[in-house]
Amino acid sequence: MKEHLQEALSLIETDVKCLQDAAKHIEELASKLDPKEQVKWDLIAAVYRERAKLHTDMLRLFSSRTAA
Repeated sequence: MKEHLQEALSLIETDVKCLQDAAKHIEELASKLDPKEQVKWDLIAAVYRERAKLHTDMLRLFSSRTAA
């Protein structure tokens, strides 16, 4: 069971990196758009960052529970 939990945590960790990378990429692309369009894409990047934060919080929670 612990092995499966570790695999799940590893997958979540990978998701965090992917979400953060996607947000960064979207922001870089958005910076080249006109301001009106940029606002829309910055909002999408913010959603990706928020999802990464939620995943990070979940990792901390599960990691603390498995350490206890």
